[in-house]
Amino acid sequence: MLGGLTGLLGGVGSILRGANDAVNGVAEALSPGSTDGHTAIGNLIGGKGLTDDLITGLESGDLTGAVRDVYDDIVGPGSLIHNLGEGRGLGLEGLVDNVLGTADGLLGTDGGLLGGVLGGEGGLLG
Repeated sequence: MLGGLTGLLGGVGSILRGANDAVNGVAEALSPGSTDGHTAIGNLIGGKGLTDDLITGLESGDLTGAVRDVYDDIVGPGSLIHNLGEGRGLGLEGLVDNVLGTADGLLGTDGGLLGGVLGGEGGLLG
């Protein structure tokens, strides 16, 4: 009976692994470096982060090991709380930079949509 449960958990873990990998890919595309193990997002969804450790525990049938690893991901050395206390960041900094850079390019006073209104000859700031 235990072997059947382990097999079932392994199948669930494999499905979750695919979803976790997809989420990691999206996070990295939106905010490069966000899943690094030194950021809050990396501690949660990155490789060896909370979700990775939980999924690994499910795949191997080691639920108590998974709970221990998740606890370590939250409060242990190099964990979410530790890295935030060290000022390592949330992992969203790259996303904010990309959004602000895009907004500046689209709306900026140097050739953007607001260029004629705010900058240049006859503009409010020109």
